[in-house]
Amino acid sequence: MVVDDGERVRGLLIDFDHAIKTDKSRLAIAERTGTLPFMSICNLQNSKVQRSELDDWESILYIVCWLGVHGVNRDEQVAYQQEIDAMCKDDEYYKPPLAKWEAGTFDDVAITKKNDLEDDESFNDCVLQYFQEGAAYDELKAMARSLRLALFENPELSLLYSGVSVIRDIPDKPASRKGAKVLGKSVKAIEKG
Repeated sequence: MVVDDGERVRGLLIDFDHAIKTDKSRLAIAERTGTLPFMSICNLQNSKVQRSELDDWESILYIVCWLGVHGVNRDEQVAYQQEIDAMCKDDEYYKPPLAKWEAGTFDDVAITKKNDLEDDESFNDCVLQYFQEGAAYDELKAMARSLRLALFENPELSLLYSGVSVIRDIPDKPASRKGAKVLGKSVKAIEKG
């Protein structure tokens, strides 16, 4: 949840009932948990690979994209929804951006996300071009690009993290806690240019 009180934007993290300590060995969670548009691809596909911090980073990527498209504050979200409602009224076949992230089976959503994130061109065409206008949204767009690159085009993660394996059809490999450190370094390196 994000709140803009006019002076600053504040956020609230939820679902701590599913949190695990990362300094102890963990067991794979047998059930799928989360909100459909924000679930990692492996979570959607009910992968046997243990969930890790990288699934959370992937979820953050989806949250950034969702906010970029739908708007950060309530007024922008309402305006966006009114625009979508008008377009759907005029064209019964129109599907709003990211609509396939929230409808269909788990596998349908996973396939859509894989296709949307497959490469820069797909990511731009399916997601980034629909971001709201403005400097703040340009920053969100840059963050989304950095996260996608660090998660899905990072050669060091490809052997550690299952999300990359599903995009590149690499067999499932055990997730490693080292992956979060590699991701953090990668995001910093991408941001520095």
